[in-house]
Amino acid sequence: MLKLLRKGAIENVWFYRIIMIVISLAFVITMGWWGFQGSSAQPVVARVGDVPITLEQYQQAYDGMYKFYRDLFKEKFNEDLVKQLDLKKTAIHNLVEKQLWLLAAQQIGVEITDQELSNFIVRQQAFQREGRFDPEVYRRVLVLNRYTPEVFERLQRDDLAVEKVKALLKASVTVTDIELQELQAQPNFPPATAPPANQEHLQGLLLRKQQMVLETYLNSLRAQIPISIDEKML
Repeated sequence: MLKLLRKGAIENVWFYRIIMIVISLAFVITMGWWGFQGSSAQPVVARVGDVPITLEQYQQAYDGMYKFYRDLFKEKFNEDLVKQLDLKKTAIHNLVEKQLWLLAAQQIGVEITDQELSNFIVRQQAFQREGRFDPEVYRRVLVLNRYTPEVFERLQRDDLAVEKVKALLKASVTVTDIELQELQAQPNFPPATAPPANQEHLQGLLLRKQQMVLETYLNSLRAQIPISIDEKML
């Protein structure tokens, strides 16, 4: 499917837009069947369609961000900085965004195989000893971070699915001949005798287009799928 999208995007700039429209129609029909499988007995802080985001999921996301910025800023980290970073809203918005991408993954049939998940985990240095994956180190790190293997692996599988969807959309983007000509006509574009600089400018244009596609697609999901957040629970 990825090869088909890439080929279509190169031959027809409208190709990936048509794909997005088809996917969007599928969302209207089936939204809410996929994503986090939260228990109805748990407090719910937000909903994406019919899919709940529980208080436990929010607290895990918030705690992870809190620890990250605490380790990053060290002695400069304080509650005033927490307020400036607006960690509470950032945490819930990140969860909502992730759920939207998971809905996209389910709708277009993106799946992460057990082998893909295993390959990702064994490559993480945090789980290695002397350059090789160590199951005991793996279990110890998860315990220290209050994760069971089942929960951690489900979260990693979700993250990999999100990245695969984004990669699929990025692969549908190409720089057209007209865009290339406009880029080359800019005063700051390096001369033809500087190919590395030319390639850098071209790559920059491609990255900007890819980011625009991701943002546009995500905004279209937000417009289609009801999202509710209980601010009082944050």
